[in-house]
Order: sequence, then C-alpha cells, then structure tokens
Amino acid sequence: MASDLPITEYCNKHGIPCETGPLDDVLDRFYKVALKVNPSYIVRLTADCPLLTGEIIDRVVSVHLASGFDYTRNDVDGFDVEVFDYKSLLIAAKLAKSAEEREHVTVYMRNGDFDWIDTSIPDDIVGKYSIDTQEDFDKIERVLSGRQSYVVKTRELARQ
Repeated sequence: MASDLPITEYCNKHGIPCETGPLDDVLDRFYKVALKVNPSYIVRLTADCPLLTGEIIDRVVSVHLASGFDYTRNDVDGFDVEVFDYKSLLIAAKLAKSAEEREHVTVYMRNGDFDWIDTSIPDDIVGKYSIDTQEDFDKIERVLSGRQSYVVKTRELARQ
C-alpha cells in the first residue's frame, strides 16, 4: 500500500524485517507474520503509546505467563499492552468476521470463547497518554520536555 511506503523504505534501509497488508485487516497482518515465525506468544504494542516502558510490558507478560490465559491486556490509554498465544491468534484469524474484529486484532479474543484477564489501572487514575490528536502529541511533548533529544528525534522521523 502506498501509505506503507515510508515505513517499508525505512525498514529496508535499516535491515528491519517488515510486513504490510490491508489497513482495515490488521488481524490478517498479524496472522501472516505469525505463520512465518511460529511464535509461542505474541506481544502487541501500539504506536500511539510513546510512554510505554519495558517494566509495564514485562508486568503484563509475567501476568500472562502466570495466568495460563489465552489473552492478557493492560488496557490503560497510552500504556496498552496485549499478550496472546499463537493458537489464539490462529483461531481469531479464522473466525473473526466483523470489520472491528479484523481491524483491531484482539476484539474477537475478548468477545469469543477465550480465557482472558485485564491487568489495567483505571484511566481515571493514570489519565490518557496515547497520541490520537495534535493536542495529545503536544501533551506528550510537554511531558517529555526534559528529554528534548527524544522529542526532536521523534519530530525528525515524522517528517521523513
């Protein structure tokens, strides 16, 4: 897809494996990549969560592994992490039919016959830290003002 061209060019230039596909069927994109690498687990992170830390990711992965559930998430706006096993992805990719289930990858896992757990801290305690609008970007930029090099690099990448 033409909209994928900048990221595919960047990945190719830096030797980073990259897969593209339908923008409205992200589940299929996950499925195709998983078929190539046959992982035990998949950790899903979204690009609109720039403050997500390894500590948060590790916590969700640990809860997932300890729980034995098919799907685990930290559904805190701006700190979203999802972990699911390969088998669950294969089932969801085969059975998910609605546009929402196909576009958002894990909706079928939450609505279907899967065991899952949410490790979230309520949004009203932590606030919203995802980037969906210019106002959100400006807010995150203010939060990261002490890390000026991060903000400058992010803006430079956005212009490429």
